[in-house]
Amino acid sequence: MSTTSRTRRQRATPSVGVTSPRGSTDARRRSPQASQALDLFDRVRRFFAHDSQLAQALGWDESTTAKWRDHSVTRPHAAKVAQVLLLQELCEEARAYMLDDFDVGTWLNAPLPNLHGSSPASWLRERRGVGLAELTRGLVDWTPRVPETDLEAIRGAQGSARLVADDAGTQEFRRMLDGLD
Repeated sequence: MSTTSRTRRQRATPSVGVTSPRGSTDARRRSPQASQALDLFDRVRRFFAHDSQLAQALGWDESTTAKWRDHSVTRPHAAKVAQVLLLQELCEEARAYMLDDFDVGTWLNAPLPNLHGSSPASWLRERRGVGLAELTRGLVDWTPRVPETDLEAIRGAQGSARLVADDAGTQEFRRMLDGLD
């Protein structure tokens, strides 16, 4: 191979840390979209105790997850960016139903009977945006939200007084009891 064609090829496909014939380094710069994607990835990481759990949720191998963690990705694939975005949205939605951040990651990788044995993460990977809508709607239907404040115990006398005070509720309750006979 001639020196001229090699030089042309090196200029056409610069790689990280390669020294050009002129002595300067042609390092690839991260695009603004890549920076945003890596920021999203960092926000998703807080929901997982280990990178292996995050890799499982995304369906990636651990080396790919490590590259994203270390921000060594300069031009991420659009499909991976879309996966991170969907997972981040689901994590944020699910957080209101879990006791702590790590519970979200555990839930995402757990097979669920109402998903035919699939985990929410695999459901999301297979069904993408539709899966996100199904899972977030399902959270509302299947799971009670974790209260933001401590619940107060209801005392028997107070509960009875409120039940008696609500005539419509009392009447409906009595109607239901009568229907049992």
